[in-house]
Amino acid sequence: MASLTTSYSDYSFSFKLFISFVVYGYCVSLIIINPASSAPTPPPPSSILLTSVCRNTTDYNFCFDSLSSSDPRAATATADPIELAYASFRLAYSKATATKAYIDDHLLKSSSSSEAASNPLHRCSGFYEEAMEALEAAYGDLDSESYYWLAELAGVAGKKVADCNKSFIRRKVPTPLSRMIRDLKNLCQICLVISNLFITS
Repeated sequence: MASLTTSYSDYSFSFKLFISFVVYGYCVSLIIINPASSAPTPPPPSSILLTSVCRNTTDYNFCFDSLSSSDPRAATATADPIELAYASFRLAYSKATATKAYIDDHLLKSSSSSEAASNPLHRCSGFYEEAMEALEAAYGDLDSESYYWLAELAGVAGKKVADCNKSFIRRKVPTPLSRMIRDLKNLCQICLVISNLFITS
């Protein structure tokens, strides 16, 4: 009887050991089949340059979304600083043009020329005109393949946007351009970061 009991115990132990190996093998196979469950997925290589640029701005999401949506090539593996520069300056110029048109519409609604002259929007119209000129000149610098003035022109455009905002602060009046000023300021910063790639390369 004792030998029979021992045999049964050995069989029970062997069976439990076999089940343990089966369960362990199944868990290992799940990890191999689905490696994402054991480690985070790295970012796609196509976004490396754009990611590097946007990490050097104050608003990463705005930078990445703006450039990748305006020019799908910006988020490709073959994207280079020149393509990113064209995309960013084109986007900034478009935003500056749209904002100036909005400003001028407000000025046209002023009841008199004297009121228009004292309105901060009047000064902003001039500042945005200068910002547009700087961004247009940067585009010409890209076309000429010199890239020498890109960073300076991006800085000029950004300063003109800041000057527009200051004109409202000095008058202590609210600005109807808060979001437009913020967006163009961010775009000019993106242009500046990309322009610096040509200095350090």
